[in-house]
Amino acid sequence: MARRAANGRSFTDYWTAGFADDYLHEYELVVHERGGSVNHERVRRRLEYVTDYFEEYKNWFDERKSRVNRALRTQLGEDLVRIYGINRRGTRPHTVFGIDIAPGCIRIHDG
Repeated sequence: MARRAANGRSFTDYWTAGFADDYLHEYELVVHERGGSVNHERVRRRLEYVTDYFEEYKNWFDERKSRVNRALRTQLGEDLVRIYGINRRGTRPHTVFGIDIAPGCIRIHDG
């Protein structure tokens, strides 16, 4: 979500074209940067499976979003997670998610 925002891309939902590929790319970068073994194939297979089933994919997306926000809340506190966390816009069924930070204010360090 941070890279999407940094590149001026809009908020997204799980059905946005290319979102699953973007996720896999970011996953690989994060795991590699932390010195872990990249289990890219396992994650790719799981993502391919859940994208075939609406409810599974929605749950998968919501779990990842919640994990990110929980980690940010732990590190930054409740007030800052409202700024830096993954936020929602719109109402059902047109709810989308992203980060409410101007692109010029985001710095991403890739290794």
